[in-house]
Amino acid sequence: MQILSYAEIKRLSIHSSADQKLVEIFFATSGRSSFDSEEAKFKFRYFYLDYFLEHYPEYCFCALDSAQNVVGYIVASPHTLSDQPLFEYHKYLGLFEHLIPQFPAQLHINLSAETQGRGVGGLLMTALEVKLRSAQVPGVFLITGQNSRNVSFYIKHHYDQLWSTEFRGNSLIFMAKHLT
Repeated sequence: MQILSYAEIKRLSIHSSADQKLVEIFFATSGRSSFDSEEAKFKFRYFYLDYFLEHYPEYCFCALDSAQNVVGYIVASPHTLSDQPLFEYHKYLGLFEHLIPQFPAQLHINLSAETQGRGVGGLLMTALEVKLRSAQVPGVFLITGQNSRNVSFYIKHHYDQLWSTEFRGNSLIFMAKHLT
């Protein structure tokens, strides 16, 4: 398994196939499958995947199998509080604003079904955390559902549940990890 930053992927001849695979993995693993319009579907994808690839390619990593196919990715914003478009789209971020100064980086991670449970997620988390530490980012966070099956994955990788709240009928939890 090879882990490359998206900035590196952009320089390789596999860039277009990698982008296609990222989108496939995104929608295959997304908790949302129906949209009111193509615009809503585009915005959803943009603010959970493409926005990060566009603005923070050096904080986004892809896992490639031996055939150079993308099998998973992690994307992040290193300084979420200063990223107003994310707050405008992800209204729930405001509920956790008091915690974000300690954990300014936000992450999203997704793996293809055949890759889950094989250590690839841990490799991606490690790559991102190394990059964030080198940039002296003090912590990283994610927001997920209280009953999501991914909670145990984050606990295994030393993320703590720091806060929970309700948002639009969903129980959300803020999980975070100190990096310094």
